[in-house]
Parts: sequence; C-alpha cells; structure tokens
Amino acid sequence: MTNYTAILEQYPCNVPVNVAAELLGKSVPWVQWGLESKALPFGSCVKRDGGKAAFHISPIALRRYIEGDIMMPAMELIKVVAETAAKAAIKEATKRDRL
Repeated sequence: MTNYTAILEQYPCNVPVNVAAELLGKSVPWVQWGLESKALPFGSCVKRDGGKAAFHISPIALRRYIEGDIMMPAMELIKVVAETAAKAAIKEATKRDRL
C-alpha cells in the first residue's frame, strides 16, 4: 500500500499532476483530462489566458479517492440532473395547462 503520509508531508497543499498520475497508474494527460472535464473528484483545472491550464490536486481528496473513501460524483450528478429535468418538465407541463 502506498505511504500517503509521506505524500501529504511532501505535498501538503497541492500534489503535482505527475505524482498523482503515478499513484493512480495512469498517464499525465489522463489525469489532466479528468480534472479538466471534472470527471475526477480530487482536484480542479483552471484555464489561464492563452488556453494554458493550471491544475490543483488536493492531497487528502486524492488519498480518499484512491482508497475508495470518496464516492464518485457521477451518482450525485445524475441525481441533480434528474431532479432539474423533472422540475423543468413539471414547470413546462403546468405552463401548457394554463394556456
């Protein structure tokens, strides 16, 4: 098992993308794409002027993700999208009924 304590001590605020990729057994572009597309729940990506990307990876969130302590956001996203769509459909149906 990976010694996450050492990682947290070495990178207390931001884990470099290449370190995260190594821990995940993935490529650097894979991690970058995952952060850009918000598919990975342990960091974020901000596009700078000129299209250059800056990445932030939370060491605690990364550890929790690798250990399975973090639920993938997909289920939460599906729930929010379904609720939003249902509310919009009800609003539209109510609007049509009034006409």
